[in-house]
Amino acid sequence: MDWMNRVLAIVGGLIALFAAVFAGIYFGLGYLEKEGIELVDRPLHYDYVLKNGTIVDGTGKKSYQADIGIKKGKIAFIGIIQPPAKVKVIDASGLLILPGFVDLHSRLDGTLDGPDAFDGLIKQGITTILSGYGEIAQDDVTLHLKQASKSGLPVNYALLAGHQGLFKLLKAEENTDAVMAEEPPLEFGQIPPPPPPVTEKPKPAVEDLVLELQTSLEQGAFGLSIDFDDELGRQLTFDEIRQLAKALEERGAILSLTLPATSADPAVLLKRVIDLHRETKVRILMAPWGYLGNAPDARIADMEQDLQAGYLSSRNIYTTLYPSNRQPAGVRQTLQRAVALYPPEMIEIAEAGGQNSPTVVGKTLQEIAQERGIAPAEAARQMSSAGLVRIILRTTTLERIDRLAGAPFVALTVDSGMGSAAQYSPDALKEFLGRTVRDQNKISWEEAALKLSGRPSALLGIEDRGTVEKGKWADLVLIDPKLLPPSTEKKNGIRYVFVNGALAFSKGKILQEGQGKGQLLRFKSKPLMPEPAPAKAPPVPGPTEEEEEEE
Repeated sequence: MDWMNRVLAIVGGLIALFAAVFAGIYFGLGYLEKEGIELVDRPLHYDYVLKNGTIVDGTGKKSYQADIGIKKGKIAFIGIIQPPAKVKVIDASGLLILPGFVDLHSRLDGTLDGPDAFDGLIKQGITTILSGYGEIAQDDVTLHLKQASKSGLPVNYALLAGHQGLFKLLKAEENTDAVMAEEPPLEFGQIPPPPPPVTEKPKPAVEDLVLELQTSLEQGAFGLSIDFDDELGRQLTFDEIRQLAKALEERGAILSLTLPATSADPAVLLKRVIDLHRETKVRILMAPWGYLGNAPDARIADMEQDLQAGYLSSRNIYTTLYPSNRQPAGVRQTLQRAVALYPPEMIEIAEAGGQNSPTVVGKTLQEIAQERGIAPAEAARQMSSAGLVRIILRTTTLERIDRLAGAPFVALTVDSGMGSAAQYSPDALKEFLGRTVRDQNKISWEEAALKLSGRPSALLGIEDRGTVEKGKWADLVLIDPKLLPPSTEKKNGIRYVFVNGALAFSKGKILQEGQGKGQLLRFKSKPLMPEPAPAKAPPVPGPTEEEEEEE
């Protein structure tokens, strides 16, 4: 009977071992798949299949037709797919499939702005934003990122640390001794004494600024933003900026610069930025600069050449641009007020009441004056006397915008503000695609996808997004070129938007499925190289044997 017990024990042990191995494999694979990692290719188990679309993959390569299988948030397969009946299928016939767009200059805040504030971005195909311009203190980077992760954002969120954080030691402190001192009683009519003096801490050493910056990068910030229109930003010297730039380059991070709105010589300022890039090799991203839209053509041409040369030397210097020259229709002001403030070529008629002809809507005051053969001021007086006229502003010519937007060193951004907070059309990106890419063929769809997705992701160092490739996160935009403005105003050429494999936007509607599916992106900084050990001094040679014998 002993041998029977032994056999039963062995069989029981084998069964238990088999069950444990099976459970480990089953639950282990499930956990890995939940994290987006697959060890076994099971092509039929897709969450979505996009059929018969034309893929513009964001690498600049020629577009091609194929199906895309999405599983666990990632692109699981690209090719010909015959999905089973239960898989959700989107017929992408006639649609272009591009990687989700990256906005490198977002004014939205992942902790202060609610999810609804991002709807306008998703409707334009934006799935990733870079934020935090000049506002995030270094000590608050981790807290800010944690708060953003709890906000349930519908887009992916990357963060810059702002110079205000570096300068937190500059904030004035009250003289506590003076505040605590008891104030003497005042008689009626007596003038009170002046307030206690305010003491300012000395400007921190650049070495301390570098340490603060390195801390923020380790916490997950993608770089540093400096605004030279801000009082604190103007306190940084060029040498300090150079040292900060070198610290950023060592980690592969970004230096984002907001150049001053007014400058004695903008061309010289731009050359200093380009020289800084060439000297330090830091990745530089310039915020939208109004001077590029308003400067004379001859000067802009020279500055474009400088930017082009700087870009070609490294592919790591960009300026961002709003691809629009007009405010949204909802931001209107009266013609009488605008004539006193803006040149006639910037004043576009948005609404004309009373006896005014409806044909003036959409034209500038300059164009109307030329048609009537009178001065712009007289044209404005005639229209104002005929009825209420409201206008919107054009900031520059479309020809200049299209030329700049097509340059490889330019990244496109959008205005996410609404109502009185908006400066540009909320459909600017769609208008650019319809006008510049589809109608005028000034750049190809392949170049547009590279500009809106591939290059920005590479600049940020994000390797698992920005292109349509197997294994990357399924941030995807499906576009019907025929429905893009300006050929049609009522329909949306952006048909579908996926964020991390979740359908966030479909046929004009924001979907609940995509809410909270955005991911918090953390910068993966390169480790600092250890300081080389100081060279040991060579030993002092002692006396030779012969010298010792002589002694």
